[in-house]
Amino acid sequence: MTWVGAALLRARPLVSVYCDGSAHGRPGRAGGWAFVVVINGRCVLETSGAEARTTSNRMELLAALSALRAVISHQWHLGATVELVSDSRVALAVAAGQELTAVHDVALAQALRSACVEARCVTRWVRGHSGNPWNDRVDVLAGDAKQALVPRRVRRKAELRKGRPRPPGNAIGRMLPSRLKRP
Repeated sequence: MTWVGAALLRARPLVSVYCDGSAHGRPGRAGGWAFVVVINGRCVLETSGAEARTTSNRMELLAALSALRAVISHQWHLGATVELVSDSRVALAVAAGQELTAVHDVALAQALRSACVEARCVTRWVRGHSGNPWNDRVDVLAGDAKQALVPRRVRRKAELRKGRPRPPGNAIGRMLPSRLKRP
């Protein structure tokens, strides 16, 4: 490549697409996905969504697919370098065309691969929860989307298992008959 070609590559805008999926430990429970589109260091779009019964891998793939579809629909990929950034090696391998049949949802994997080809994107893996601000942002968005589908009583049980203190006037105290209430 000539020095002119290298200079043109550097002058192209960088569209970084950070995506993440989140689901409860067992398949068939609520899950959320999110993505953030960053162009030359500035966030231009962030979106999240959720499904009631899903898996973590499905949410990772759906986050990447939704992000690339948004980039394509806004035509941000034209004349730009697009990079898909995730902490999911599975989603990145599918996007790169390395693992299309190893996932359970083949149709979703094929759609992600074709969107990646259309956007001419490259993939980049980042370690999850390692202090990357954009990756941490999509992690929070995906978790919030997932939690929005979880009924309050299930969230409460999970908080108690994690050892979080009970709020004043907890539900257990209100349910006991007055003669059995704690002092």
